[in-house]
Amino acid sequence: MLTTAQLRAAWGPACRPSSTRVTIALHGAGRITVDRRCEPAFRALNACLVAHDYRTRRADTGAYNCRRITGGTGYSLHAYGIAADINWSTNPYGRRLVTDMPAAMIAAIKAIRTRNGVRVFGWGGDYRTNKDAMHFEVVCHPSDLATGIDLATIPGHPTTTPPTTGGFLMALTDAEQRELLAKVRSTDLRVQELDQQLTDGADRNKAGISKRILDALARLEARR
Repeated sequence: MLTTAQLRAAWGPACRPSSTRVTIALHGAGRITVDRRCEPAFRALNACLVAHDYRTRRADTGAYNCRRITGGTGYSLHAYGIAADINWSTNPYGRRLVTDMPAAMIAAIKAIRTRNGVRVFGWGGDYRTNKDAMHFEVVCHPSDLATGIDLATIPGHPTTTPPTTGGFLMALTDAEQRELLAKVRSTDLRVQELDQQLTDGADRNKAGISKRILDALARLEARR
């Protein structure tokens, strides 16, 4: 895990143009805006939320914020688009750890790795002094994240035991979902009806899409 100073140097400068960021819908009503390079990481985090049915709230969930740290002069990691705060009213900052997040879900998020084996996320609830249970931050270098997320460390991946269906697909970008669909269709499986649903990207359909594609992918893997 990189230190805060190392993360600032690796992911800087702070407060980059809006074209460098992307907004992601999380399980529930929350939305976060993050550095585009972190999109696969936060989609993997979202897969953990889905797997444990932990629903975010729009009113108290967010990420990018061009601001300096409270009581200091350096920029917050939120200003780099590599940190997110989730449901902060029930996961407050303070001297005592208070959280409504399932321990197994937190462990799953902390277990996410890049393809070269580097840990992706740190959790504010692990801070030695004041606890920040709402807070998850990317703790690896951009070059590590560029290797990709190790899909076997995401809940719902076919090589793991899925707590719910759909988590694996929701960890993929739209482009990766389309690539997977093309791979499945190349085996003449009857999933053509998914084309438009994947193209329009309607969030309300993604859980059903995920299950059908995962079922198709399982059949594809069985043919190998």
